[in-house]
Amino acid sequence: MDKSIFYIDESGSMNCDMVGTYFIIGILSCDDSNVERLKKLYKRFIRLHFNELKKCDKDNKMFHNGKFAELKGSMLTPRLKKRFVHHFCKDNLFELFYIVIENERVSKTLYANKARAFNYVLKLALEYYKDKGLISDKVWILNIDERNVKTNTKYALCEYINTELFLAASSKHHAEVYYHDSENCILVQVADVFANLRYSCIYSSAYREEIEMMRSKRYLKGEFKFPL
Repeated sequence: MDKSIFYIDESGSMNCDMVGTYFIIGILSCDDSNVERLKKLYKRFIRLHFNELKKCDKDNKMFHNGKFAELKGSMLTPRLKKRFVHHFCKDNLFELFYIVIENERVSKTLYANKARAFNYVLKLALEYYKDKGLISDKVWILNIDERNVKTNTKYALCEYINTELFLAASSKHHAEVYYHDSENCILVQVADVFANLRYSCIYSSAYREEIEMMRSKRYLKGEFKFPL
């Protein structure tokens, strides 16, 4: 059966008391056949920019004892972020979806349990994109940074999506959800950089050209805004 594979990470924080702030979720979607090609692009980006990455890693989040460990969008310079976009946006290997959450418009009740809030908004966005025909009704494989979930809610999202999106619609398809330490999942790191790019674009005009390029070349398929 055909699969749609999603790699999901975020930028910002869920806090309705932070006026004028946003929480961004980036969803990188690709076919199974393109996963290895994207991983090769990632490794090549690291090789090409190794010294520059090391130089900008002021807080030792990307390098451990001088050895590269993980790509972090929040640590990249504007120059590296722009290069990252143009490095990956070739050969149509993926599609990108955003969830843009306006913090001050979210209720304190929802944010009281941030793992539940994350699951709820992600489910709404996937349903929206599915209904719009932007993501196909296949088997969904969701790969998520484990920092976005509490241990006791790890299975809630999978059950939630299957019940609300598939079982309720009598669909033969289903969702599978896997949580990763982002250091061990290359494409979750790629989703992190794209999420941070959109987050940074909200507060700076520096990346508008890259966002528009991704949209015009149909890498960026849509944005789901919450609350509606």
